[in-house]
Amino acid sequence: MPKEQNKLITKTREQLYEMYLQSLKDNEMPWEKPWKSSNVFNPVNPISTVHYHGINRMLLGIIASNRNIEDGRWATFNQIADKSEKYHPGKKWTLKKGSKGVPIELWKVRKIGTKELINFSEYRKILDKDPDQAKNYTLYSQTFYVYNYADIDGVPAMKKEVTNTVSIPELEAFCDEVLKNTGVGLEHKGDQAYYSPSEDRIVLPEIGKFKTAGDYYATRLHETAHSTGAESRLKRDLSGSFGSESYAKEELRAEIASSLIFADLKMPTDASTLDNHKAYIQNWISVLEKDPNVLFAAIKDAEAISDYVLSHAPMALKEIKKQHTSECAEYVKKSVKDDFEHERISEKEYRYLTRHIDQMGDTMQNHIKGNTTEEKHEAYEGLKKIMLAEAGFLVAESIARTDELQINPLSNAQTMVL
Repeated sequence: MPKEQNKLITKTREQLYEMYLQSLKDNEMPWEKPWKSSNVFNPVNPISTVHYHGINRMLLGIIASNRNIEDGRWATFNQIADKSEKYHPGKKWTLKKGSKGVPIELWKVRKIGTKELINFSEYRKILDKDPDQAKNYTLYSQTFYVYNYADIDGVPAMKKEVTNTVSIPELEAFCDEVLKNTGVGLEHKGDQAYYSPSEDRIVLPEIGKFKTAGDYYATRLHETAHSTGAESRLKRDLSGSFGSESYAKEELRAEIASSLIFADLKMPTDASTLDNHKAYIQNWISVLEKDPNVLFAAIKDAEAISDYVLSHAPMALKEIKKQHTSECAEYVKKSVKDDFEHERISEKEYRYLTRHIDQMGDTMQNHIKGNTTEEKHEAYEGLKKIMLAEAGFLVAESIARTDELQINPLSNAQTMVL
């Protein structure tokens, strides 16, 4: 990394930059591997219920993939040591010898001349009242190290990943709705795939010319990512010609954005546009070596692109969610039956929970961002305790600690299901 820019970059960004650059020099797409496993590409801290985003998400995903780790769970050293027995009381966790932590960044706002730190929501409230206050604040970055659960003895075992892969009909409905709501045109002809800014139109070969239907929709989503740069949408520079620096930057944004969309939609794992874009690798290397901040700007833009595309297909996403909610309901049904058969709940409790299975499945889906069996189990156990307590049943375990369960997002679930 250029020495003059070193001071401007956190340890998180420096490590991510070095890994991206080395992957590109090895003729590999650094964002491809993590996407193949939604566990590592959607990293989470189960204790704090934080789902990592942006640069943190990218770094944790790539490192887990490079280390051949399939676990997407991470924790800080203090959470692992748990000297006050706040996070996993009665259970001792220890780091395995040789384990390496990964630096993640947390940005806050600091008042100039003091050590007072506030989050961005508080900062926005201050500026809403008095915009001139901006001159009194500056950005402040903190670095924390986290460790993967695979490197920790004593943690709950990782449960088998649930693969709720989106179907081809669901992909078609999603892509069609995005184009309809954004006003982007679509034409099938020739043997090239591209987005034309002057015509505001995506051009693709016929679906039969792709190896798989998944490849077709992956390519279509990649071009859809480009279309968000139009003046009427996210306003990016789309004027660059092939081989130019601006063209390379836009391709980098679209590639990373596509990986985010693929992961969030749970695209078929054989779908890919990556081989078609290896021609840009040398351009990316040149651009990133000149200015590392291009990478971080691309990741920020990629998240904006992903959010924009996903927000323009609400009906399709609702149908996808409905399908996955049904799967959650099936999980609840099996869990309730298992609890009854193993005498963990009474017959009355069993009948009560059975009447609310669909509602429980819907509630779980609303609050689970990951897709592992472990997350579903934790959500189910927390929700079950809340529901039985609210219904007046005596639960074997103390309800007094409900607020400490790893199900914090469901703390008001009773208002939705009872």
